Amino acid sequence: DFRSLAEIYAAELVLFDDVEQQIPRRFRLADLLDTQLHDQEAAIAQYRQVVAAAPTHAPAWRALGALLARQQRWQDLLQMHEEELAALQDQDQDQALFVLGKMAAIAETRLSDLATAIDVHRRMLRWKPDYLPAMRALGRLYSRVGDFESLVDINRREALAIRDRKQIVGLYHRTGEILESQLGRDEDAAEADRKVLVLMPNHWPALRALGRLYAKSGK
Repeated sequence: DFRSLAEIYAAELVLFDDVEQQIPRRFRLADLLDTQLHDQEAAIAQYRQVVAAAPTHAPAWRALGALLARQQRWQDLLQMHEEELAALQDQDQDQALFVLGKMAAIAETRLSDLATAIDVHRRMLRWKPDYLPAMRALGRLYSRVGDFESLVDINRREALAIRDRKQIVGLYHRTGEILESQLGRDEDAAEADRKVLVLMPNHWPALRALGRLYAKSGK
């Protein structure tokens, strides 16, 4: 039976002093505890020992993460991903961005912790300064929390990182609207609209906004 099998796996761990030899046996024990014996706490303890001994053991990280998610232990899962990220030791950019993406999603959607979600997306940009998914997520989050100065900055940064003219125009125009309506910086708003018109001279919303701004300033 499965209980006896778990006892055999546990006994094998005692027999092997070599940590490398223990790792696959401990992983099998953790899987057995979780899937067959439904002892999640014991399984978590075994998975944690696996990743402590083998920080790059991706299957153990995945299994531990799935188990914590099933239990809706979101703060523990966030901390686990932090440890997983530390194990990468700045060596794998793609995996780091993947892990950070999961952390940001947990912070925002599971914990409603927008400040942490923002911080995680900023960390993505330290890994990859032109990473558009992080820029766009930050734009959305800055808007939600009312951090309009940061929203202007990230819109400008995104505009410099992309090539699609229509998207650039949209970013500059939205930036102008924010500068005028939220920050009261009419001169900067006019400059943003002038950038729109350089790229798209017949952009009616920018023409109208610029006319309004000039009227306000007496130009």
